[in-house]
Formats: sequence, C-alpha cells, structure tokens
Amino acid sequence: MATLKELVIKKRKGESGVWCASVISSSVWGICISYLIGKILPNGFYKAFIDIKPKQLVYSVEPVPFVVGNPVVSVDNEELKPDDQLIQTVEGETVKLNMSSFRTNEPVSLKFDLDRTKLTPYLGAMGHVVILDENAQKYLHVHPSNGEEPIFETKFSNPGLYKIWADFKQDGKIRTFSYVVAIAEEK
Repeated sequence: MATLKELVIKKRKGESGVWCASVISSSVWGICISYLIGKILPNGFYKAFIDIKPKQLVYSVEPVPFVVGNPVVSVDNEELKPDDQLIQTVEGETVKLNMSSFRTNEPVSLKFDLDRTKLTPYLGAMGHVVILDENAQKYLHVHPSNGEEPIFETKFSNPGLYKIWADFKQDGKIRTFSYVVAIAEEK
C-alpha cells in the first residue's frame, strides 16, 4: 500500500487564487496527484484527506497535515457546536437531514429531504456524504444505500461532535450542505 510522504501546496504562477496540491507517494507506482482548489486558502494549518480506493488494495484514509503561508502558532479556531435544526439552504435549495439515531454503535440512516425533481446522479450516485469527527481524525465517505434515493447508511463508533457534508447535483449544479451533529454513547 502506498504511504504518503509529502504534500506540497503552492500557488500556480499566473493563476490568481488557484492552489495546486501535489501528493507525492513512495510506492512501487510512484503516484503523483494534483488537485486544483478554486479558492484562496488563508494562512493556516490544514488537513487533507486523499480519498482514493485502488482496485484490490486496502482502503484507508488518513489525514495529511499541511501549512499554507506563515500562520501564527496559536490558532484560535471557532468552537464546533451541534446544529439546532438539520436544515440548510444553499443557493436557494433547501435540504433537511433526518437521522435515525444519534448514538454510537447503532446503524444510522441519513435521509435527506430535498426537491428530487431537480436531483441527478453525480459521480455515479444520487449524492455523496463525507463525515469528519471534531478532531479531524476519523473520516467516513458514505454512498447512498440504493441508486434511486438520497439515503445513506453508516455507524458512529465514538461519541462526540461530527460534521457532515452532503453533495447533491441539482439542476446541473453541485451543491454542498453541511451539518454538525452530536453523537452520544450507546445506552
């Protein structure tokens, strides 16, 4: 399995606000991946999650820390707080998240209420969900349980706060809806 050795972030010459991230791997294949970020990243400490599942190899996503610019050592991040309501509106589209459980070690259904007349497949599915724990250590990428509905199945193994990002393609445009939930210890 490939091990990541270096993540290089640099501004591409002549391209305002576009960053290029190259992941250098020391594997038999010598993989180099570039990804363009269409937004300016402010100075700071970041973690990248490279989510690629090679055929017939072990799938594991680990955070890759990187630094942009010269950030101050003492970072005062905004505290993550659970949402009071799991409803988000992005560019005039509203999506509600319904969860079957907020407990550890229980199967959890993530059902999204949205205008399905505008929903079309994106990367071969009716949506994609990424979940990250509050410490940015536990990463989950969840696909729909079937090909027709925006319903996802997962399980949380540890209590704590989690941020959920759901991507849907509506009217030809990909929108991301984010939610913060608190997961409690199983009863």
